[in-house]
Amino acid sequence: MTNTNTTNNTKKRDREEEEEPDQASPYQELKWNHAPPLFLNDKFDNPNELLQNEKTTPPIHAGRTALLVVDVQPEYWSHCPAVRQDFPDFPKHLERLVAQCRKQKAKIIWVRADYRYAHSPWLVQFARLHQGTIPAEVHSSASDCETIPWEDFATPQGGEYVIPKTSWSSTRHTALMDLLKQSGIDTVLVCGLITSVCVQHSAFGIFEAGYRTLLVTDACADRGKARHDAALALYGDYMYELLTVQDLCQKDKPFYLRPAQPVWLTKESVDNLVQPTFFNSLQDSIVTKQHEEQHEEQEKPNKVAKVDHHPIFYKMPTTRTTAATTVSVATEKQDNKKVTIHPTDSNSSLSTMTSPVLAGATEPPAPPGTIRV
Repeated sequence: MTNTNTTNNTKKRDREEEEEPDQASPYQELKWNHAPPLFLNDKFDNPNELLQNEKTTPPIHAGRTALLVVDVQPEYWSHCPAVRQDFPDFPKHLERLVAQCRKQKAKIIWVRADYRYAHSPWLVQFARLHQGTIPAEVHSSASDCETIPWEDFATPQGGEYVIPKTSWSSTRHTALMDLLKQSGIDTVLVCGLITSVCVQHSAFGIFEAGYRTLLVTDACADRGKARHDAALALYGDYMYELLTVQDLCQKDKPFYLRPAQPVWLTKESVDNLVQPTFFNSLQDSIVTKQHEEQHEEQEKPNKVAKVDHHPIFYKMPTTRTTAATTVSVATEKQDNKKVTIHPTDSNSSLSTMTSPVLAGATEPPAPPGTIRV
């Protein structure tokens, strides 16, 4: 009888072990590695062979990497028991992540929610849907910088950036995109609060701007583990890559954060402070190949080459922060005149001067009366 009971108990444990992965990951069916192909057209061609290779993990260089810490502030941690309940280790993981980025000299950017009825039009509808369950307003601005509270485990140090945001996305109506471009960043690590809301929206915006986007899963938290897991299952490895703090800290891991290296400046290179990146090189090769194929098509008799106006990647421009920018103005007689545009001018904008340009694209003559930057 004892042997029979032992055998039954062993079989029961085996069944439980087999069922455990499904119970631990209830959103397996949402993950993209189990989803059907994105493209069902057999004739679909990638524009470059580099995109047809097996999935690889490019190295992460701290000198071209930014850590984006989203909304780690009392409203969403100390004052939010729903988040703290399922993520007791969040402070420890985030603290370790920030320490690793500081050690390897990655750029650290802190984003804080600044939600007010005066400049957040969505807040009216959100308050109506969640009456009495959300803060009336959340204040975080440069004018409040001396008094706004920070969490003990997540406090900026000198030289790090703090950006207030008025919506769920860190990229909407903020200085984030300009900062990333001017700093020569091509990779962004995203973490913080809340996974399915502001972390997710921020990752979307960064991805759509053309940056390599990686979400540090154990340095994020949500109002319940189910919401956190579902969000990562839906979009992890679809728009952004998933990794952990441990992955960034271990040298034998493919996601190891490599330390920043000195940047050598010469007389010839001082005007080009943004370092070349793997993704810009890939964009160059794609556009170059497209131009070669178009030229070959044009050489064929009675053939008109098709022009693709939607390349896969956009190259981040070389920019410098200066008090004024000198540009050429093409007049009706095509005489080039020099004119100075100040960033504070009402007719100029930083976003115009730092807009993405296609790598390798040939620039047509400027129409009369236009300004070319």
